[in-house]
Amino acid sequence: MKKSLVVLGLCAVVAVGIGLAQSNQRVLRLDNAAPAELDPHIGNDYSASVLAYNVYDTLVMPDPDNGVKPHVATKWRVSNGGKRFTFTLRPDVK
Repeated sequence: MKKSLVVLGLCAVVAVGIGLAQSNQRVLRLDNAAPAELDPHIGNDYSASVLAYNVYDTLVMPDPDNGVKPHVATKWRVSNGGKRFTFTLRPDVK
């Protein structure tokens, strides 16, 4: 009986999740820890890292081969001296 209720509950959670994904609704994520710092350059604790990951987009993302792949940037160029990086952003970035 208990196992049946657990399975039924899991099925309900999955069904609601699928319904939200198909209805284009936004998801509000809550955390019980408040970050010590909101500036992504200064924050160095777990809650600040989670917040930064969910709020800010990155120019590139890591790929499975230990390289980088485009994310907000569509391409980038490195100067001959390796000191200047020039990124081209996606057209939909504001």
